Amino acid sequence: MVGEGKPRAVIVGGSIAGILSAHVLTLAGWNVTVLEKTNAPHRGSPTGAGLGLDPLSQRIRVMASGTSVTMKVSSDMIQKMHQEAEKVWTPELFKVLKETKKPFLNVIYDGEPLGETFWDNVVLVGDVAHPTTPHCLRSTNMSILDVAVLGKCLEKFGAEKLRLALEEYQFIRLPVTSKQVLHAR
Repeated sequence: MVGEGKPRAVIVGGSIAGILSAHVLTLAGWNVTVLEKTNAPHRGSPTGAGLGLDPLSQRIRVMASGTSVTMKVSSDMIQKMHQEAEKVWTPELFKVLKETKKPFLNVIYDGEPLGETFWDNVVLVGDVAHPTTPHCLRSTNMSILDVAVLGKCLEKFGAEKLRLALEEYQFIRLPVTSKQVLHAR
């Protein structure tokens, strides 16, 4: 059997955090499987998610169809949006909004900072570990830092002491990511 005796990891999601996690774990000698619902490079994805994992994408099986978070807007919604935008945005940004012919809304779901980022042998990295809203442009940078810290913790403790590595990862990252989630609101 390929990889027998190696530690194993299953990564859910081919995002930057997912691919970087797979890379770091593979370099550390782990047997890694990445599960991604997107079956094509980002230009074919309705969400822009996933990195397209070519040529590995040929082995990916679509697990679910995507759902849209874009909604059509009514004239009442547009009017209220214009009123609010005029109060808080600079005149230049308000002008862009007002002159947009077919505006749309993308729903942004906000979540509280998590109380933990691992349990048993499961560890969260990337957006799932810190659901930031997009207002501060932190998501990708935070994901890269998650993986860098996780890699250092795994390097320090090894697969034999996985729990200690995950505890240290959580100890280092959780206060930082919690602060960022709250700041991005």
